[in-house]
Amino acid sequence: MARVEVNEKDVIKFKAQVSKVTTMADGSLRVVLDFSEKDIDVATKLMQTKQAGAMLEIAAVAVVFEDFPA
Repeated sequence: MARVEVNEKDVIKFKAQVSKVTTMADGSLRVVLDFSEKDIDVATKLMQTKQAGAMLEIAAVAVVFEDFPA
């Protein structure tokens, strides 16, 4: 499978909270992310990614706040 070059404009950047991590019957993992209702454009881009059958390459940075609700 050939890899397509990615431009900076193609990067989908957003802040999210991990809502759930589960193990599927086949041993794969499913991660559910929650993000702001203001990020409709992010949701649109993620849906377009799914429709295109593309994979996401994700780099995440954990940010911990002392007064953040668990």
